[in-house]
Amino acid sequence: MSETANVLFEVSGGTFAVPERQATILAENLRLFAKGEFPADVEMVAGLGAHPEWRDGARAVADFTEEALVGNLDLALPLEGKAAEATYWALRLMMEHRHLA
Repeated sequence: MSETANVLFEVSGGTFAVPERQATILAENLRLFAKGEFPADVEMVAGLGAHPEWRDGARAVADFTEEALVGNLDLALPLEGKAAEATYWALRLMMEHRHLA
């Protein structure tokens, strides 16, 4: 994947591009959420109304995102259900932390 490449996600019929650098961070964060890391973030998301099992789809999205990053997938990754929820909350937390930095 080149410096300017994006990982594409398909959500509710729309396609959204995440730049390679952010997609790399997203995949790592999703993997860590799946392992139970970042308990303070998990608690914050629960306070925002997240489903208690929002992390259930995190590992699968991390795996597919990494496959896209290394060039093994060239289509948009379809997100729905648990995968979409995990991705939404991970991206929201990334943005929250960016604003706090």
